[in-house]
Amino acid sequence: MMTERDYYKGVEHLLYSLPFLRAYAKSKEEELSCMEHDNLQGMSYDGVSTSQTFCIKRETEDTALGNLARIEGIKKDIKRVRSKINAIERSLDLLDDTQREIIECKYLLKMPLDTISDRVHKSKNQVMRDNKTAIRNMQISFFGPKAIDKESPLNHIWP
Repeated sequence: MMTERDYYKGVEHLLYSLPFLRAYAKSKEEELSCMEHDNLQGMSYDGVSTSQTFCIKRETEDTALGNLARIEGIKKDIKRVRSKINAIERSLDLLDDTQREIIECKYLLKMPLDTISDRVHKSKNQVMRDNKTAIRNMQISFFGPKAIDKESPLNHIWP
């Protein structure tokens, strides 16, 4: 069973991973674009004798089917990663402006606490409290009610 700390660390891991997930999705989209373009142009039979029976060789068919399967796999991978990215972004959208800025500065821009404190015009302690509150709120978005602290009155609603 996951502890409150596990949920907290899980959200932090997702936030630190967001720029890399975006980069991965973009790379896969570019790869997909190239594969689709190559696959469309790779099967020209102009001026080529296929055989006396005018049948396509099994090797060519296998290659085409293999390419189509890889393209479908990449599409599913992109959809899965985009879904994670969208979940993180939806969760960020639920935060107030200050909390969102603190989270973006800390996890996405990797700014030091002093810089974040100056940027949002709050003390370091206030920034740390706002960060903790934001992460705890995001826990619910990612993990549901099970991520709520055991002593929370909400746990009496959701056993």
